[in-house]
Amino acid sequence: MREASLDQEAAIFTSLKRGYDAATFFAFRMGARLEELLNLDWPHVDFFNDRLTLDGKGDKKRTVPMPSDVRALLWGLKDNHPVKVFTYVAAYTRRATANSPATVRGRHYPLTATGLQEAFGLATAKAGITAFRFHDTRDTAASQLLRATGNLRLVQKLLGHAKLTTTLKYAQVTDDDLAVTMERTKAHRDELVAKTPTEIPTESPQKATSD
Repeated sequence: MREASLDQEAAIFTSLKRGYDAATFFAFRMGARLEELLNLDWPHVDFFNDRLTLDGKGDKKRTVPMPSDVRALLWGLKDNHPVKVFTYVAAYTRRATANSPATVRGRHYPLTATGLQEAFGLATAKAGITAFRFHDTRDTAASQLLRATGNLRLVQKLLGHAKLTTTLKYAQVTDDDLAVTMERTKAHRDELVAKTPTEIPTESPQKATSD
């Protein structure tokens, strides 16, 4: 499991081409699987109620809240393509081949898994981040949510896990955070002990009794 820091996220975004950056931001923010992102069509985006319906693993659909920054992102994309939410801008005009459709320079076309993964790989390499896969954006989103809330059920809901046991691997995040916090607490206690009198009563004084 890999988690990107906010600085690493920013470095990846600045290295991505137009279109790929929006899809990657969505992945980091929503913890969406690659296929869920590519399958997202405009009828699945409810701007009125701020909800998204993701076509998940095993053809299972789930509806999740759409935070304000994701809403703003998608609103800016809504006129790019009549069906698909995430698209890229064609750099060249080319004829159709057996492996790829025809494109016109400057027009928007749906992202493909190969295209997005290649663009992401180039961006991470340019940013100096090694061994970081596109799926690790999902781990990053889950880890950030768990760190912010401490609630595994919320992480389960975001990721669309059928069983909580699948989500438990992210509990390591809170364990690691707890270890760091405990070390900070130790340093604070050491400071307090240095200021504490050496003779500290270990027992409560006996109450005076009347004859």
